[in-house]
Amino acid sequence: MSDTHDPLDKLRDCLALRYPAERIVLASGVFDLLHVGHLQYLRIARQYGDRLVVHVALDGPVRDRKGPTRPIIPFTERVTLVQALDMVDHAFGDERHTMECAVALGIRDLVISAESTVEYEQKLRNGFEQLRVSYTDRVDSDSHSTTAIIRLINNRHGTNKDLTPVRYQSK
Repeated sequence: MSDTHDPLDKLRDCLALRYPAERIVLASGVFDLLHVGHLQYLRIARQYGDRLVVHVALDGPVRDRKGPTRPIIPFTERVTLVQALDMVDHAFGDERHTMECAVALGIRDLVISAESTVEYEQKLRNGFEQLRVSYTDRVDSDSHSTTAIIRLINNRHGTNKDLTPVRYQSK
């Protein structure tokens, strides 16, 4: 007999028991090479409710969106780092879109980076009308993003885009 329960059922039940009268907010991200921009985003997200739950992207979807060299840090380590942050009450991973996770968890409030506005607005019009989405501006994405950190490492240390050392040719 196969188990047909949604993997998020236990988390939903746990959140309902632990925080029955509190407003739970869901945030999401990759959180590869955890940096100050991530911390600022999660601090802002926490201000929208009493509890903060974070959906950390699994490795496969990250590779699909960002290319074969990403993520740099594997999911199990990224979710552990996010869970360790003071402002985060629970971190988890799931292959579904964050809005689908919110519905499965019974969470109505999402805080999303403004760079995802178009994607989320389209989903809000197509089946996720019950959710309330708040958008935050990215905090200085030119210097506080994983991509910017990778670029800085490449520029300073002579590496190519996947962080493997460049072989220098002798003159």
